[in-house]
Amino acid sequence: MRKILLTVGLVILASLPALGQDFPKAEVFFGGSLLRADGAPSGQQLFGGWQTSLSANFRENVGFTADFGGQYRSILGQGVSQYEYLFGPRLVRRGEGITAFTHFLAGGVTVRGGGA
Repeated sequence: MRKILLTVGLVILASLPALGQDFPKAEVFFGGSLLRADGAPSGQQLFGGWQTSLSANFRENVGFTADFGGQYRSILGQGVSQYEYLFGPRLVRRGEGITAFTHFLAGGVTVRGGGA
């Protein structure tokens, strides 16, 4: 019985690297952002904010990304905010310890001012 348990344990242990061969079904990113805006009434402005994206992977090398962000600043006493929303396909190349990707994102931006 002990040999059977030892054999089963070794087979399970040996198969663990195979779990790493599967690709993730989804990947999430969240971080800070810094936006430089030229041409503002008081000159160059820096907006601080956030950025997040969710990528769904349909196959090992093909996925879809949704990216959202927001930046905020007070200019001449008025609150200004900017929100981006982008969507598009993503191509991925997975390697040993590194993942390279490229994506084409299209979407829009909304800017609000005057106490937003």
